[in-house]
Amino acid sequence: MKVGLSLLVLLSVAACSREPASSAAKPAGSPAAQSGGSGAESVAAVAEGGSSRAVTVRFVLQERPSVGSTSHLQLEFAAAAPQPGASFRIEGNELGFDAATSRQVIDLGEAGRSAIQTVAFTPRSPGLMQAAVHVQPSSAEAAEIVYTIPVLVEPAAL
Repeated sequence: MKVGLSLLVLLSVAACSREPASSAAKPAGSPAAQSGGSGAESVAAVAEGGSSRAVTVRFVLQERPSVGSTSHLQLEFAAAAPQPGASFRIEGNELGFDAATSRQVIDLGEAGRSAIQTVAFTPRSPGLMQAAVHVQPSSAEAAEIVYTIPVLVEPAAL
């Protein structure tokens, strides 16, 4: 488990260090953003309590987060079976997620098709933080799924 978490942290740091691709600049609600993602550039979020999930989450940090500067986290949701009306909320101590983008409904109406949403955040302190993505699948009997995303926040620029 520690090796897996270390690998995930290393991958997220690597994702922070590259320049954002032009496809990452799509507005969160645009049809192009809803149609599918670039799974090769994203990193899988870690599900708490196992790996068999109705909805999966991948992420890309679009820029290196630093204290006091707004950053963007792109979330890619996918489901093997249709999940129209699924929803998510994201939270994280000291990450300062924007209330307008931190809770949204996602349309996973077609199996195998992903939905991409971008959330803004302004970190309050440096260090390794964790964001928790709470996904509620649309089926009534499905339990909430919690995914963990590590975020390395740099000190404020001088």
